[in-house]
Amino acid sequence: MEKVEYAGQKPANGILITIRNHQMMPMPVQIQVWEVNGTSHWVDLPAQVWEKTDVHQLKVATTTPVLTVTIDPMQRLADEDRANNVWTGSGVKVNPVKLSANEVIDRYLEAIGGRKQAEKLQKLHLEYRNAVDSNFVVRQDYASGYEYGWTSAIENAKAVVSLKSVQQRDKLAYTNISLPVNLQMAEREGIRFSAHLIPELYLEEMGATITLSDSLHLVHGMETHLILLTSPRTGNTWKLYYDKETGLKVREEYVGRNKEILYVQKVLGDYQTVNGIKIPGVLILNEDGTRFETFKLKHFSTT
Repeated sequence: MEKVEYAGQKPANGILITIRNHQMMPMPVQIQVWEVNGTSHWVDLPAQVWEKTDVHQLKVATTTPVLTVTIDPMQRLADEDRANNVWTGSGVKVNPVKLSANEVIDRYLEAIGGRKQAEKLQKLHLEYRNAVDSNFVVRQDYASGYEYGWTSAIENAKAVVSLKSVQQRDKLAYTNISLPVNLQMAEREGIRFSAHLIPELYLEEMGATITLSDSLHLVHGMETHLILLTSPRTGNTWKLYYDKETGLKVREEYVGRNKEILYVQKVLGDYQTVNGIKIPGVLILNEDGTRFETFKLKHFSTT
């Protein structure tokens, strides 16, 4: 893969993929493109594309940021070097415009509807369904007064199996496979951040150290501002990535020394306006650092 970039530098315009044939014998090529919104594109190029040139560019009509571009995903070709067969859009660039960490967070809050609008939010229930298995559900609840909830479960017509459940009312309660779990301070703090709908509203209360990277970090081919959030009390550490163009948060990563209970990475995309606030229409969760699950917003209510 020679080069991958968004048309016009905007994910909504589609993605341009440039590939080069290093083999003596022309071979057909299969390419898979995986979008943040869960859409998978398969492109089959015949061997004839190499008849007059060893470089070929194609455009795939994506509409959201791209997670991966993979050449020969089934590994059917006799490729001696697969090191450049997968593009994830990662990297680091010089940041010519210097902002403060608070300015990046303020831009995010403004992008989702404004700090005042977010603070006025009284109650919100969100239901996300797994893109592959609709019985796998994640629910997120928010209410004014620092109340919130997070539940993952397997549901079908015959039974409901609660996997992980967080409820913050008068105190924080966490269950795993319906069994109550006693949490250490670091675990409680990690859950409070991960389960909250808009944790940026409460960063000062956490007392965390907030540091903005001097560089721009590429996430799915997008230039982002990286904020490192570290708790002096527990050592919990998060990386928060905000799109330079839109201000929206596109990824969270937990990188602290303590175990994170809900997920170690969350990708956010396909934002939708709900009750005056932009909410991710897609969540891609990585619970243990190995497997990603895509969830799409299927239902919401404000009562």
